[in-house]
This record gives sequence, structure tokens and C-alpha cells, in this order.
Amino acid sequence: MIALHQRELPRDIATLVKVRGAGLPPLQLQDGANRPAKATLDALYGDAGLFHRKQLADATLAAAVRGLLYLWNGWLDECVECARRAGGAEEHYLCGLVARQLGDAEGAKRAFALLGTHAIFTRLALEAGTLIAESGDAALARFRELLECGQAWDAAGFVHLYEQCRSRALPAATERIVRAIQGRELELLLVHCVEQVLGEPLRPVSSPLDDLAERKARERQRRRARVDADRLAEAEKHLQRNSAGSHGGAGPRGGSLAVVPTSEIRIKCPKCQSTLGVPTSQRGKKTQCGKCGVAFLVPAEKSNGAAAGSPPAGSIGVRCPQCQHLAVLPPGARGKSHTCMQCAADFLVPN
Repeated sequence: MIALHQRELPRDIATLVKVRGAGLPPLQLQDGANRPAKATLDALYGDAGLFHRKQLADATLAAAVRGLLYLWNGWLDECVECARRAGGAEEHYLCGLVARQLGDAEGAKRAFALLGTHAIFTRLALEAGTLIAESGDAALARFRELLECGQAWDAAGFVHLYEQCRSRALPAATERIVRAIQGRELELLLVHCVEQVLGEPLRPVSSPLDDLAERKARERQRRRARVDADRLAEAEKHLQRNSAGSHGGAGPRGGSLAVVPTSEIRIKCPKCQSTLGVPTSQRGKKTQCGKCGVAFLVPAEKSNGAAAGSPPAGSIGVRCPQCQHLAVLPPGARGKSHTCMQCAADFLVPN
């Protein structure tokens, strides 16, 4: 069928649809009837067995679904048997489709006359008009005029068009469009019957690109969750160490400064400016920000000579009260607040 990949059919039904292949169905579905599909349907006990559910909203229409699967795979007599069990509108519709396949134009028209209208007719008329739009064939143009005039699907008119194709009175390009319309008709009817049986609309099937984007989003969420959990665990460890009186300090506003363990350094992400806790073993290596995902180089540890040396002339050197990192600042920074570039702690530069 043309677009069944757009709806998530129950597993066994989808398999019995796909078994015939993804190409355009033949004009007469009984040509090259699929024997394995028939064997599967014959072995299935009960029409509802296709759905693997204990409760069905309309179990009667399960017979129509089974009949459509027989029809799709080229088994017309079995389709009619299922149609009789389904009854109602679907019985007339399936019998009309079978008569059309067999070349019984009058029988098909009688069945469609008994059917009257159907829930899929509005959409079928619109999609048939779209398929015909680019064709220059006169027979298709006349059928499209019928659709536009009645603003509804013309089942009898399509029987006449189908008969012209079946008798090879129309070119191959026109026959291909008629086959496409027939395939779309069968698909819409199958989806309608399945939804009636289940009592709910079928879910659209996402594209591979949608699936990839969803997987990437889930992976980002997992990474953020891991980073947040690690930060929380580290914060609890720091709190326990502070309560034991192992370390302490005061910030510019009189509050206590967070204690950074000797095995970890605090750095800021160069992109989103988030403060990260990085093991000292990562100095001089690349790390990744857990918030924005950017990769950057962790600053290498300065030598003792550089740490102990005097700041350049015309500048002042101030050590961070938390991590002892030496900050080289202009004289104008005296008496102002400064953020340590190593551990991100805020402190007041002495006058």
C-alpha cells in the first residue's frame, strides 16, 4: 500500500501487509496471490487473534480486517466469507471491491449503491484528486471532474475507470495512477477498520531522523543526570568535611567558602560559564562540560617557581583564599571583588 508506514499497525497485521512487498500493488490483486499469507490467515484461530487483546471495542469488524488482508494478498473468496461475518457497511464495501477485481462491474456498482457513503470517502476523494492532478489523461480528467462536482468519492465512476484499465483501454501511465488510487483506498479502509476494532486512533510512526533526535535528547538527559548526581554527592562530602572542622574560610560577605578537596579543582566552562569540578589528574587534558557539552582543555598546574615568583612590574599578585591560586591583577583591582579563575570562588582583593 502507498503509505501504511505512516501508521503503527498491530504487529501481525503489519507483517501480513508487508509480506506482499513495498511496491505498488497490481491492478488485479489476485495476480500472484501470496500463499504464505493465506496459510498464516487460515491458521489463525478467530478474527480477533490478529489483535492480541482481550478487550476489543468492535470485535465484529475484526472479520473485515481479516477479509482485507485476504484481499490484499490476492484471495478473493476468503475475503467474501469474512465480509459476510462482518456485516453492515463493510460487508457491502468488501463485496464491491471483490466484484470490481473480478470484472463484475454491475455487481460492484450494486454493492457500492447499497453501501451509500463511508467514513473514508471524503479523504479518498481528496487524495485521488491529488494523484490525478498532474496527469493529462482525458479519462482521469473526467473522473476528477466527477469528484470535484460531487465533492465526494464516486465509487461507481471509479468502477468504470477501473474497467477501462482492466481491458487495457488506457495507457500504462494511467493504469499506474488507478493502481495507486486503489492501493490508497484499501489502506484507508484497513486503517479505519483497525481503529474501529481497537476503539482508538493508530499512532503515527516517527521517521528514522525523529528517532535519532529522540535518542540524542535522552542521552543528553542521562548525561546531565549523572553530572548532577556526582555534584550532589561531592557537595555532601564537602558538607561532612566542613562539619568535622577539617577546612573553613570566609568570603567577601562573611559567609563560609566551600571547601575543595585536594583531589579536585574548580574551573569555569569557557562557553556557558558553569562551574565544574574536575579531578586534578585531568590537568593538561581535555574534558567536557556536563551542561552544554563543549570540550575544552583543563589548565595545567603551574610550577612551584612560577607560583612563588613575584607578579610582573606594575601589577599586584593575590592568592585565592580557597585554592591558593595566584591571580595577577592590575592595581585598580584593590578593594574590589574578584572571581578566582581556578576554582570560581569570590573574594575581596586587599587594599
